[in-house]
Amino acid sequence: MPGDARRARTPAPAPAPIGAGRFALVVLATLAAAILLGVVGRAAAGAGLIAHAGPVAEPVTKLGPWVIALGAPWLAVAWLLGALSGRVVLGAVAGALALVGGTGAWYAFTLWQVGRAALDYTVPVAMAWGVAALAAGAVFGAAGAIWRSGGTDFTRALGVAILAGCLIGEAILLLTQWSGRAARTVLAGELLVGLALPVVLLARRPRALVLAIVFTAALAMLAAGGESYVRDALRGVGWGGR
Repeated sequence: MPGDARRARTPAPAPAPIGAGRFALVVLATLAAAILLGVVGRAAAGAGLIAHAGPVAEPVTKLGPWVIALGAPWLAVAWLLGALSGRVVLGAVAGALALVGGTGAWYAFTLWQVGRAALDYTVPVAMAWGVAALAAGAVFGAAGAIWRSGGTDFTRALGVAILAGCLIGEAILLLTQWSGRAARTVLAGELLVGLALPVVLLARRPRALVLAIVFTAALAMLAAGGESYVRDALRGVGWGGR
């Protein structure tokens, strides 16, 4: 029928504008995340936790330093900010600002504590990590938003798979580089979280779950290779992390 054809061609309604309250919440959460990431990271580094973690004989109870040394928790923060916003552009901006702000805060606290002697290290490393944080924060913030926004099964699956694949990929990569029971316990936990995420978040959408499993497998390999490249590039500008 002509009426049916007209209805079929009618575009889907645009999402409602984000409310002022939600926008303010995203802004405050972004600022809090940036400060918290910087403070926690610098406190751990200043206490020597990251630098001295890792003897093969270390007890499994020393998990904290290895959790802090992971990259995926930072990306998960960006993803959660995107999920909170529910808007791709806002999520990307919030994720990017949180990770860049956290990186800046980390190295600003380093300068504050160590003094001008740390300039030669902090400036190039902070700039390099800032570029990586900007790109990663935008991607993962957008991923959280497309999962939350309630689009198609394809977009929901992709939004979950980006985070899950990153968790799995990082765990696979670092299992070949980190030794010690605590390190391997943390990486095993990260791997399990990555494997569980699609099931937990998409259990009620079977088609999206199947797509997410396929996407996650592919993205895990890309994430492992990408993180290896980024870590090597950062070591090239003076970063001393593992």
